[in-house]
Parts: sequence; C-alpha cells; structure tokens
Amino acid sequence: MPFYIFRISPTNEFDYIDMEEKYRPARERVRTLRSQASADDQSTYRMIFAHTVAQGEKLLISKASED
Repeated sequence: MPFYIFRISPTNEFDYIDMEEKYRPARERVRTLRSQASADDQSTYRMIFAHTVAQGEKLLISKASED
C-alpha cells in the first residue's frame, strides 16, 4: 500500500498532493513541504498509509474529528 500526502487547510479542506510507495521518501516529502511553507500559511501536511486516495482522505477526516 502506498503513502498518500495531503495538504490540510485551516478550514479542514483536504488537497491530495502526491503518492510515495515507501515510508522514507513520503516522510522526506512531507518534511520538505512543511519547511517550504510560508510563515503565514496555516496549512498542515500529512501522509497516510491507505489503499486509495479516497480511503486516505477518509482516514484523515476521521482522525481529525477525534482530535
């Protein structure tokens, strides 16, 4: 299963960015996106291990509602 990378806006809108097959490249991509974000950007970047983009988004939404 691949790792899907999402940008999550302050209004909880999920934007699919990319997919990586392995954990380390996915982790590095998320770290790079976070470091390149401007100071006034309130978005967060997350990766999720899932079968499809839709499943990944669904898992992130359920995780966000738990917090």
